[in-house]
Amino acid sequence: MRALPVLAATALWAASLAPGTARAQGRRSAPIGLTVSADLGAGGAAGTGTRYTPSTVLEAEVLVGYLLGRGLAPELGIVLGMSPGAYLALRPGLHYALPAMPFYARAALDLSTVRGYLQARWLLLGGGGELRLTSQTGGFAELCTGIPLSTAAGVPFLVRAGMFFSF
Repeated sequence: MRALPVLAATALWAASLAPGTARAQGRRSAPIGLTVSADLGAGGAAGTGTRYTPSTVLEAEVLVGYLLGRGLAPELGIVLGMSPGAYLALRPGLHYALPAMPFYARAALDLSTVRGYLQARWLLLGGGGELRLTSQTGGFAELCTGIPLSTAAGVPFLVRAGMFFSF
């Protein structure tokens, strides 16, 4: 029951940012540069040291980013992993949108609790494309790989897809 007032306040806040609200009041709507996205990711991690031990990766991620200008946006992701086992992860990173194109590049540091405590697992490097449904919403798909930062992590190969909302 405590979550209901928070959800109601969040919905009212989001509605006040909608472009129709500003036009109805005779003001111009100016984006503030905030983007929120949610996605599902799946893939695997191959190899740990010299022994080949593939493992599957399945996760849900929520990202918040802020556009600084010239296509560059720092972001912070919170990940709920479901395979291998249940885990949480933080992913601070950078997102670079290519000028006048629907493509982007992304780099993020994966800090995961797969081993029971927060430790650096990967430096993720990837890219993707977005399809805007409106000026403020759309979908995206991304391919990532990376550099293992732990001897037990293996090399990641991830495919992610989700929705984003820009404010």
